[in-house]
Amino acid sequence: MRLSRTAPSLARPMLHPYVMSGVMSTKLENTTDATRGQPLWARVLARKDELEDVLAELGPHDMVERTSIETALATVYLLMTGDLAHPSDVVARDLNRWLERNKHLGQDITRRQQAARLAPQKPQAA
Repeated sequence: MRLSRTAPSLARPMLHPYVMSGVMSTKLENTTDATRGQPLWARVLARKDELEDVLAELGPHDMVERTSIETALATVYLLMTGDLAHPSDVVARDLNRWLERNKHLGQDITRRQQAARLAPQKPQAA
C-alpha cells in the first residue's frame, strides 16, 4: 500500500489490484455477530448457551480456556437478574459490554462443533 502524492493532509492509501482485503470470509462465526439486530436478552442467552456448550466440550488440560469461560459465565449469571427483556440502563450496558468482551472466547471449539454437525454422517456397517 502506498500513500498518494497529494498534500499531506489529503494523503490516502492507494490500493493496488493485487492487494487482498483483510476479510477472510463473510460468514459470521459466533453468536454475538450472528444475532446482531435481535433483542439484547436473546443475544445474551444465545451466547451464554454457546459458552456452556463449549465448556462441556473442553478437555481436562484446557485450563486457561476453561478458567476464562467459567469467569465469563459467572459474570453473566450475576448480570442476569430481574427482567432480561427490560433491563435497567446500567445492566443493559454491562450485558452489551459482556457480549463484546467475550465474543471470541471459545470460538475455535465452536468452529469444531459446527464442522462436526455439518460433516456428512458415514453409514454404519451392519
